[in-house]
Amino acid sequence: ALFFDPETGAPDPAKLATWRETLERKLRFALVHVARYEELDGGRSAKSARKRAASRDTAVALRHARALLDALAREPDRPRQYALAAELYMVDYATRSYAESLGSIEIPIHLWNIAFDWSLPTGQRAREAASEAGNLVDPATGRFYTPEGLARLVREGVDLSTLDPPAESPFWRALDPAGLDIVDHYLGGGPPVLHGERAVFPGDGATFDFDGMHLTQSKPKIDVTWKDAACRARPAKEQGDCARDYKLKFGMETHADPVANALLAGLGYNADLAEHLRHVRVDLGDFPFEELDKEWTAYFDLQRLHTFIPLRSVLLPGAAGHGRDERGEYVVFQAAVAEYKPKDIDRIGMWPFSEGMASTAREARGLGLFNVWIANADMKDEENNKLSLRTDESGATHTYLTQQDIGHAFGIVLPERPEVFPWEAIESSWWSRLFGFVRGRTELNYMNLQQAGLEWMTTWADAKWMARRIARLSRAQIEAAVALGRYPGGIGDLYVEKLVSRRNQFVRVFGLEDEFPMLPVDRHLTTGDGSVVDGHVVQGRFPDETPNDYLHHHRDVFVPVFQYLGDAAKRALQAGVAAVDEIDPGTFEIRDEWRIAPELVLKVARRVMANPAPEGRFDQYLVQDTLRLGFRAGAGHTGFAEGGFERTVSIAFPVPSRREGIDAPPCLLPLLVWRDAARGALPEHYVLVREHAWRVGARVRSADDIELTGGGDAAHAWVARERTVVDARDAAPIVY
Repeated sequence: ALFFDPETGAPDPAKLATWRETLERKLRFALVHVARYEELDGGRSAKSARKRAASRDTAVALRHARALLDALAREPDRPRQYALAAELYMVDYATRSYAESLGSIEIPIHLWNIAFDWSLPTGQRAREAASEAGNLVDPATGRFYTPEGLARLVREGVDLSTLDPPAESPFWRALDPAGLDIVDHYLGGGPPVLHGERAVFPGDGATFDFDGMHLTQSKPKIDVTWKDAACRARPAKEQGDCARDYKLKFGMETHADPVANALLAGLGYNADLAEHLRHVRVDLGDFPFEELDKEWTAYFDLQRLHTFIPLRSVLLPGAAGHGRDERGEYVVFQAAVAEYKPKDIDRIGMWPFSEGMASTAREARGLGLFNVWIANADMKDEENNKLSLRTDESGATHTYLTQQDIGHAFGIVLPERPEVFPWEAIESSWWSRLFGFVRGRTELNYMNLQQAGLEWMTTWADAKWMARRIARLSRAQIEAAVALGRYPGGIGDLYVEKLVSRRNQFVRVFGLEDEFPMLPVDRHLTTGDGSVVDGHVVQGRFPDETPNDYLHHHRDVFVPVFQYLGDAAKRALQAGVAAVDEIDPGTFEIRDEWRIAPELVLKVARRVMANPAPEGRFDQYLVQDTLRLGFRAGAGHTGFAEGGFERTVSIAFPVPSRREGIDAPPCLLPLLVWRDAARGALPEHYVLVREHAWRVGARVRSADDIELTGGGDAAHAWVARERTVVDARDAAPIVY
């Protein structure tokens, strides 16, 4: 509908003209404003700024979209027209998509997703053929099946999972893993987006140069560059050409990331190049350690699902983790996962599973079962998906769609929890089978924290198609992929057994026993070092190899949830108290129609807000406590002459986190007595404001006269104020 005439099915010239006008306008806007930014903020010359603007990812993408539009207008073949239109839509989407930030984690949504596992519609039905993938190739004609054609095949007893999508698409390139060296394929340029680009990782103990904080998604990351000896020997102005770019990630997922990506690449898909590294040094250059610590803390504290992890907790302990030498300040991380970022790949933006090409492509929909296999609990509809562009030797630009950040895997809810990573990916208990039979669905042993379109889009045929591909992987290939994680002790061995067990279950449940043999599995694995006994993890900490804790899963899952619920209750109580402004007992008649109207002024409030200009880890949030006490009294009938007195005391002070701000002891009672400040009863680094106000005036009270009921009070007053401010942010307080 966006590109084609609904009656003829051919590209609509008027619609294409509108698209061209829109793309041209967006491109001009991007070029002008980015160039202006480069001039004003970057201090570049006008010529240099224009050149840099033209090389930006958005400009590259919009020019490619324009080229796709031109190709669509010229293309005579109808299937090719549809393919060009689908690619054009995805490229345009990536230039304008912005996922909702997870700055405040949506715990209720996560609780809902934890409570309800995923499921698949059991079997295939002719009446549901319209919900099947739309890019299934008829081998006789080379064209895609229509929903009517798929319904006919179902009635004829054809297994729709045997129908393949095109052998090459922006998502994948058909690959037979038989005899494949999965590690060499993964690191040697096998994934389509990385074709011919052999990954280079410097190894443990490598030294990277700091390039900037990478503040995205749930954890902070660091952009770095690495130069080998030959590169460092070149003149400084030439080193930028030979330096390689990486992104370092820390904490959870450092082992799982390369494993999950290698398995995905082994099925023919695009994947990120990642490797687990230990004792990684990062030279900070002119970026102070205090600034790094501040940005790390500020970013991490916004993520409510994860407990706060201080920067120093992922560094080597003591002086080994942070120091200074002839090259300046540096930090050394205990462990990290390095993601290689080739310079010739333009990363444009996100793409959704639930819209456009991905919503109808079998190879995209099949990723639902792959994520179930590895138990990736952080699959998002678009935020973890990246559209990239790459130009080949002939000058042709190609679009690639990659599911990224798939390392939140190999556990339940939390990643890298081998003890609770299930042996089975599909529920097998009698009540699950009964519940699934009643619903006509197959219950999966899988939880995903996020809302993702694949949950309701993946059909039985899509899942069975992916199960067939997973079943083609050999035990040796799975072992090789898991070895990339460099797990300590027997953790990797246990993961191999569980992944093979889950693969075998796919073969049984999807009825593939005639196509694939069962692989041997040891469910009672006991490793030589004693870290795994009878298939269970008994040693969760390996301090010399990784900072991760492979046990205490339930504690790490539910403590943040209970903290969230406790915070919500406290915030509700504080908001309820703050909603009270005054206590009005009404008017009292004293003589004839004369009345008095007393009011007690009472305001107790706490406000916790992000500090707009933090200076370190201990002032990321500000707390403001306010107490207002006073009285107001008037005499009259509908109109009252009144007077009053109010005393307001407010204090603001810094805290390291929002939770500490919510939990901080109330500072209201000490404020009533000034001498408590001298006794040290007030928080450190506070700003205190005390105000006295005398009020004299008149008021009309609508509630006391039936004729005025429905209106508001009308008042006018003369106010005299006395205000004192104490600024105790520094060692010597200042009084205004």
